[in-house]
Amino acid sequence: SDALKIIQEKRNLQTLAKEKANFEEKLHKQSHTFEEMTNAREASLKATMAKSDDLEQQLTEAKKQLAESNTRSDDLERQLVSLRRSVASLAATAAEVALN
Repeated sequence: SDALKIIQEKRNLQTLAKEKANFEEKLHKQSHTFEEMTNAREASLKATMAKSDDLEQQLTEAKKQLAESNTRSDDLERQLVSLRRSVASLAATAAEVALN
């Protein structure tokens, strides 16, 4: 009777040891999977941040080019006004010459 109890207890301990080993193996696999997922997310985040930095740099460059373009446009507009004045002045001079 005692021998049966000891044998039964030994089997219970062996079963518990197997369950513990299975649990630890599953836990290890899940931990590894979680680590891989975390690393993938971190890499994705880094790529997104790099892309964001790149887009921000492109936006800054585009704003700079727009400002330069607006400056050139303003310069050209001033030159056009000056040319129109010169043409009007020449036309007036030509009219005076034609009258004289």
